[in-house]
Amino acid sequence: MLNGHVYLGHDKHYYSVPYQFIRKKVKLLYSAGQVEVYYKYNRIAIHPRDYKPYSYTTITDHLATTHKFITEWTPQRFINWAESIDSAVKDFIICILDRKQHPEQAYKSCMGVLSLVKKLGKSGL
Repeated sequence: MLNGHVYLGHDKHYYSVPYQFIRKKVKLLYSAGQVEVYYKYNRIAIHPRDYKPYSYTTITDHLATTHKFITEWTPQRFINWAESIDSAVKDFIICILDRKQHPEQAYKSCMGVLSLVKKLGKSGL
């Protein structure tokens, strides 16, 4: 994937790879306890296996500098940010987060809503 993660379809889980390998064809080998990622027979990443579907296991050093800020995203961070704008915005963000089975799936939507304050100002929301 272009976000620096590969998908283990058996578990429906995503694992990070070093950003240099984005768009490269890699091979996944996995056991009950770990997932290894190979590029041209060289191991480029190893992770403990996580069976939680639609979640991400990320090693921060794998991310390009421009993507490292994403590791700081949490539902509570979006809720706090929204609350600093207005209680109605907070309620809306909570609704967005609650609609998804996994909060990470809602982060882009939350960013879109919260970034409107830059364009419209607090009174425009």
